[in-house]
Formats: sequence, C-alpha cells, structure tokens
Amino acid sequence: MKMNKVALSVLTVCIGFSGFAVASDDEYDSYDYSSYESDSYTNTDTDNDSGDEYNSYDGSVEDSSDDSYKDEDDAGDDNTEYDTKDEHSDYKQKEHSGDEDDADSKQRLALNLVGKGEMYEMDVPDIDGDEQPDPAFCFDVDLKEIATGELVGTATDCLSNIDNGPNGGLQLVGTTFFNFPNGQIVTRGNTTVQQANEPIVTPDGEKITHITGASSDENAVIKTSGDFAWYQGTVRLSGMVNLTDFGGGVGEPIFFDCLFVLNLEKIEFKRPYWYDWYKERYGRDYNWKHHSHRHYDSSDDSDSSDDYEKDEDDSSDKHKGYGSHSGYWR
Repeated sequence: MKMNKVALSVLTVCIGFSGFAVASDDEYDSYDYSSYESDSYTNTDTDNDSGDEYNSYDGSVEDSSDDSYKDEDDAGDDNTEYDTKDEHSDYKQKEHSGDEDDADSKQRLALNLVGKGEMYEMDVPDIDGDEQPDPAFCFDVDLKEIATGELVGTATDCLSNIDNGPNGGLQLVGTTFFNFPNGQIVTRGNTTVQQANEPIVTPDGEKITHITGASSDENAVIKTSGDFAWYQGTVRLSGMVNLTDFGGGVGEPIFFDCLFVLNLEKIEFKRPYWYDWYKERYGRDYNWKHHSHRHYDSSDDSDSSDDYEKDEDDSSDKHKGYGSHSGYWR
C-alpha cells in the first residue's frame, strides 16, 4: 500500500513537470522576434550603460575619422612640399652624374688645320690591305681650336693614292695625324679635290685655288693614344688649299685651311672570355721557370728549383696562380 502511494506521488510530479515544459514552449513560440529584425533596433536607446558607451564610441570613431582625413590632407601638403625638397634635387643630380659619365665617354672636336707646310715623303699605316705601310706626301701645319682660335697642337696631313676623279678634279686618300700634348688621333678618309670656280680668299688674305671635302657615317679613326685611347667615331672635312706653288716635288709648299669635325665615342675594351683561363693555365709555369730568380737570391736558386719540381710532382695545382708568387704574372 505504501509503494502505491509512493508511485502515485512520483507520477504526479512527472505530470506536473511535463505540463510546465509544454507551457514554456508555447511562451517562446509566441514571442515576437520582429524587434531583432527591425531597423530601429540600432537606434533604440536602452538603459544599458554599455550600449550608451557603444553609441558614444561610434561618435568618437566618426570624429577621429574626420580628423584623420584632415590630417591626411595635411600630410598630402607635406608630400607636396617633399617633391620640392633637396632629396629630389640630389636624386636628379645623381641621374645627371650619369650624364657626366656619358659626356666623358663622348667628345666632339672642332679643329682648324691651318698653315703652309713643305712636302716630305713618309709611310702611313696600311691603305691597300697588304698589312704593309704605304707611301704618302706629308705636310706639317698648325692645329687650332675653331671656337677660340687657340693653338692646341700640330697636324700632319698626308696624301696618298692621288688620281684623277671620274667627275673631274682629284681624288685621294687623306691620312691626318692630330698631335696634342695629351695624345694623338689618326684619321683617314676618301677626299675629293675640286678647283675653285670663283675667286676665294681667306680672312687672312690667303688665295685659295682648290676646295677639299670628305665625310662618312662610318668610323674614320684608325689610331689613338694618350687621353684619346680607345676612342673612335666619324670625321668630316671641309677644306681649302692653295696649290699655286706646289708641283709635286719634295720641299714644295701647300697652304692649308681645313676644318675637321670629329665626333668621338670611347669604346669599352673587353678581353676574350678565355683570356684569364689561358693565362692561369699556361702562363704560370713559364713565368715561374723564367722569372722565379727575381724572387730569390742566387744562392737559393737550386733549392727553389728542387722545391718547385717536388711540388709539381706532389700536386699539379700547387702553382695555379693562388700562391705567393701568383701576383707576378696576374
């Protein structure tokens, strides 16, 4: 009987709990979620202090963004000023320094070969391709700078292969030596000589009988030295001569007043790719055998020779140019 009462009590409690759960579900199902979906939720004021703080944070963000935007505008002004700062001018100067390097590698010479010179015979570098010097009639005259008229050196003008031209006048090969205190330039060109059709007199009163000219778009420099080493370029000749006193004999003079324009550019010399390898591999033994005595006293020659032969037997890599004597033939 007591067990029945206990079971009845438990059953009553379970039924009551189930009813409470069903009522709760109905309450949640009937709750209106529209307040979460409403746009007014974000603008609704609540009593929650954290919500007020959130709204105030939004305002501070907007203010800070406006200030930062203004600061960026100010920074833009700073950048505008930066464009005119010295850093940019220095950078441009560095770029122009490259232009200076280009200027050093290029030269434009405007020269006046002028004066009366007596003819003498001299050989000039090969003309016909047989690798032998060729004869020429040569004349020594002054060399002046066209712009200032200043005397800058001497010139030797040599005439070879003189012949009648197919269109009248003369044709010849001109080899000109420009001699400066700091170097020499030797040029060559195919020159045309024509008789003047009208009387021509230089500003100094010298009578002119013939006009000369030569030009090419190819390299006309055949030799250089001194400060002009490794330069090449085009040469233009516009000249006048007086052949009145010249009959083709040694010692007879010609008056020259010739303008030369040389556009020169320095070329970069590069050794063949195999040069260093060849020098190290085949040059080391020769120099060691024939010049090692310069590094030792005569009393030590035999010992050093024995040491070398011994080392050569021990290792073929002993003298590949990395030892204490490698600098001698590098």
